[in-house]
Amino acid sequence: MKNSNQRLMRWSWKLQEWSPYIQHIKGRDNVVADFFSRHSSPDNTQIEREGDYMYPPIRVCKLSLTCNLDRDVIRAHQEQCPGEMAEIYAGPEFSTINGVVYKIVGNKTLPVIPTTLLPKFLAEFHDSPHSGHLGVEKTKRKISSRAFFTHMHKRISEYIRSCDICQRVKISNQKPPGLLQSSPTEAPWETLYTDLMGPYVKSHPGGYTHILVVIDGFSKWTEIFPLRNATAVAVGKVLEEQVFCHFGMPKTLVSDNGTSFTANIISYLCKQWQVQLKFTSPYHPQSNLTERENRTIKTMIRAYLDGQPHKNWPKYLPFFRFAINSSVQDSTGFSPAKILLNKELSVPFDISTQFSEAELTLLKSSIENPQRDIIFDRAQEYSKLLSLVTDNLNRAKAKQKHDYDQRRRHDEFRVGDSVVIQSTIRSDKDKGVAAGLAPLYRPDIAQIHEVLSNLNYKIIFEDGTIYGPIHIQRLRRYIHRDADPSAPPQLSPATEPSPPCEVVVSPHNFDNNVDINLRTDSNIGINLTPGASDTISPLPSTTTTYNGMPSLVDESAAQPPIRRSTRSTRRPARYGPLRPNSQQDPPSSQHRQMPLLTPYTARD
Repeated sequence: MKNSNQRLMRWSWKLQEWSPYIQHIKGRDNVVADFFSRHSSPDNTQIEREGDYMYPPIRVCKLSLTCNLDRDVIRAHQEQCPGEMAEIYAGPEFSTINGVVYKIVGNKTLPVIPTTLLPKFLAEFHDSPHSGHLGVEKTKRKISSRAFFTHMHKRISEYIRSCDICQRVKISNQKPPGLLQSSPTEAPWETLYTDLMGPYVKSHPGGYTHILVVIDGFSKWTEIFPLRNATAVAVGKVLEEQVFCHFGMPKTLVSDNGTSFTANIISYLCKQWQVQLKFTSPYHPQSNLTERENRTIKTMIRAYLDGQPHKNWPKYLPFFRFAINSSVQDSTGFSPAKILLNKELSVPFDISTQFSEAELTLLKSSIENPQRDIIFDRAQEYSKLLSLVTDNLNRAKAKQKHDYDQRRRHDEFRVGDSVVIQSTIRSDKDKGVAAGLAPLYRPDIAQIHEVLSNLNYKIIFEDGTIYGPIHIQRLRRYIHRDADPSAPPQLSPATEPSPPCEVVVSPHNFDNNVDINLRTDSNIGINLTPGASDTISPLPSTTTTYNGMPSLVDESAAQPPIRRSTRSTRRPARYGPLRPNSQQDPPSSQHRQMPLLTPYTARD
C-alpha cells in the first residue's frame, strides 16, 4: 500500500483473509450507504465487539517515577530494630505517629530511617533515575529535608564513594596522579626516540603517506623520513640504512607500542646492532619525546601548505629538518648541530658574509698564543660544551618538574589493591556505539599484580588474565561496599531499586618495562625505569501527590557570598640556560602564592 497509515494497514491485513474486490464509488451514486447513515429508526440489534485489529495494540508501559518506600515499610523496619529505636531515637525531639517514629526539626516532621532500611533508602535517593547518581552534597540536601538517621553525612559519603556506577562513569575532580620523574642523559646519541606521523594524503610525486621521526634525547638532533607505508619492514630499513649507518648505533631505542615497532623484524634489528629496545606505556603518548617534535613538524607543514594542494606536504621536509637542527633549543642552550657535530650549520646568510681565507689567517695571527690555543682547541671546547649542556638539561628538568607537579598529585598502589582500568572504547556508527556516552572505566575489577615502578603497574583480572604495563593515570582505585549492614559507620550493600510497576496504558495517554613521564609541550624530563532480604508491602492504591514538599535548600546553612582577592601573585623564577663563561648563579625557586578568598558582607 502506498498509504502507510497504521489503521489502514491493520484493516488491509484483516481483509486479505477474504480477498475482496474494492472499488471506489462516488458519493452521489452511493445512495445505499447514504440511506443507512441518515436512517433514524432505532436499531436494537446487539452488535458484536469489534476485533482488536480495529484499534492500535495496547502496550505495557513501565513507569520509573515510582517509590515502594511508604509508611508501612518504614514502620515494619522500625519494628525489626527495637534496640536501635529505643537507644538512639528516644527523646523529646522524637515523636511516634501511627506507629512510625518521627523527628521534629523546626516545622518539619521527618521519618526516622532504621539501619536495615538504609541500603534501599539510599538507593532510592542516589541510584534511581530520578536521583541521577548525584554527588554527596546534593544527595545529602535532598535527604536531610525528607528523613533522618544518624551519621547522615558519613553514611551518604561512604555509600556514594563505593557506588560501582559512580566509580566507573564519573570524571575525577582530583589532580591526575603521577609526579614527573626524570632519568639522567649523559652523552649524545645514547638514547633515540622514534615515532610515526600520519597517515596523510598520498603525496605526488613520491606516493608518501607517513613520516618517521627520530630524535636524540641529549642533543635534540632530529631526523625526518617520509615513508610510502608504515610497515615494520619500511621502518627497519630506514633505521638501519639512514640512521645507524650514518651516526652509529645508540644504546637505547624508545618507541610506542605500535605494530611497526613491536614486530619481530625490529627486535631482530636491535639485537643484531646491540641496541636495547624499550617501549612506553600503552595509551600514554606524552611519554615519547617525539610527540612534542611532531607538533612542531606538523605546524611547519601546515604553514607552507597554505594555498597549495595537500599532496605537496613532503616538499619541504628536508628544509624543516635543517631549521630544527640549526636552531638553539631552550632546554640545552645550544643548537642540536653544535652539540652533536661540534659545529654550527651554515645558513645562506653565513655564506654571503663569511671571512675569506686571508682575513681568517690575519684574525688568528692577531690573537695571543695562550688565548688562541683555548679558542681553537676543538677537543677542549667540545668537552666544556657537553658539560654545559648537561647542566642546562638538569636545570630544565628541575624547572619542568616544578611546573608539572603543580598539576599532579602523588599516589601509588600496592600489590592486592583493587582498581578499574580506563576504557578505550571507540565510537562505531555501525554498532550504534558513541564513545562519549560509554563508561570511562571498564566494568571488570582487577587487582595490582606487580609494581614495575612508581608509575607503571601490572594488573590481574578475576579470570587470571595479567595485563600491563599500565600507567597510573589509566587506573582508578576501586572501593568495595562493606557487606556488614549493622555497623553504623559502614554501609551494607545496596539492594536493587524497586522494580517499576507495570501499568496497562492506552496509546492516547502518551505523547612493558619503561616509565617515561613527560609533558607534551616540552622535550625534557624523561624517565626510563626498566544480607537478609526485606519484606516490602505493595504500593498503596491511593494516588500520591508531590505538592507541599519541603524546600531542598536549608536556609540556615546559607553562607555570605565570597569574592576573590585582587592581590597579585608572583611566579617562580625561571631557570635560564647557562652560556659559556657565565658566572651568574641560578636564582632560587620561590613558592607560588595562591590568591586568598575573603568573605564580605553585601552592601546596599
